[in-house]
Amino acid sequence: MAARPWLRLPLPIPVPLRDGAPSERFPKIWTVMTWVEGTPLDHGSITRGDHAAETLAGFLRSLHGEAPADAPTASDFGAHPRECTEGFEHFFQPFVDLPRPQITTSHPDGYLWKRDHVDAWLGDAPAVWIDDDFTGLDHAWAEERTARGTATLLVQPDPHLGLQPDHLNEVTKWVAQLPTVRVA
Repeated sequence: MAARPWLRLPLPIPVPLRDGAPSERFPKIWTVMTWVEGTPLDHGSITRGDHAAETLAGFLRSLHGEAPADAPTASDFGAHPRECTEGFEHFFQPFVDLPRPQITTSHPDGYLWKRDHVDAWLGDAPAVWIDDDFTGLDHAWAEERTARGTATLLVQPDPHLGLQPDHLNEVTKWVAQLPTVRVA
């Protein structure tokens, strides 16, 4: 397995050691990666919120820049996110009990159809929600949550441009102003 020297990121990342193809024993592709030293967030806490937010934003910014000239090309990506919801909803659904509604619009009640399910799942947790399909009612919902003391930020990228550095800067500034909390 070759390292990926073209992948220049500001944080340590796992390096692939071995790839495997689907087989009868395991029907998926798989990769063995090196271990990255550190404490998983669910076993530690964020004690320097500003630093953590800036570090995360820098990492995300580096992923959203132009690919280096020596990076390999691929033809199996590049679709609009709306065309790639199957996997997202498959992994996201178990966490928020997100149904698969039989609707012809994403706003059957005038707001994003997922909102009530996400709201119930979030409870009183602060949240950043990134979606390109919010309505005025969704923004009003976020303002109401924030007014009740539950910080909520909606970020709405242009669906033709996707997530941009300005969006990441907005999230970074927003997260940095949140009080530091201990993760249980």
